Amino acid sequence: MSDFSQHTILVVDDEQDNLEVFSAALEMLHNAKVVTAISGEEALKILDQSHFTMIATDLSMPQMDGYALLHQIRLHPNAVGLPVIAVTAHTMKGDRENILNAGFDGYISKPFEITTLADELDLCLQAFAQKQTVPSADHVPEPQPDHEPEPQPDRMLEPQTDHVPEPRTDHVLESQTDRVAELRPEIQATMLIMKEESHASQ
Repeated sequence: MSDFSQHTILVVDDEQDNLEVFSAALEMLHNAKVVTAISGEEALKILDQSHFTMIATDLSMPQMDGYALLHQIRLHPNAVGLPVIAVTAHTMKGDRENILNAGFDGYISKPFEITTLADELDLCLQAFAQKQTVPSADHVPEPQPDHEPEPQPDRMLEPQTDHVPEPRTDHVLESQTDRVAELRPEIQATMLIMKEESHASQ
């Protein structure tokens, strides 16, 4: 698994409960540094002033959704070559492929588990690293034909439709909120154990 203590992660979500769970899972259990933003606009302001090793963003946010934020991130000088992970409750068939085709480097579905979140992020990072692999220098390009290719008839371009994110469902939000309430005792217990271990090691 990746050493998340070496990572500084920007997490973007308009639900405060999701930000708390994400931060607790990575900061307390894996010593990562997590910075949170409640909107895409806030995330871009933070990105203006800081550098990160990864960004994880919700897709269904008001004003600037995750797709629009991804577009802005790809243009930002502080985010060149940065993996961007989608975190979403959209789990219908084909959603994962659509999200990856939109340009995201990974996909995590909600509600996520505090104990397995790092594993899911690690899989996204591995996939991102494989995608960035440079082709071998031994690769020999295929020979090109001597003759000029025949002109192809013009094709009418199909109109592109703007992506409209599906509205998040109430039961997913309620489930995530209930999960946060269930995890709070676990988070507090973990913090207490970490403090005791820290005192014992001194």
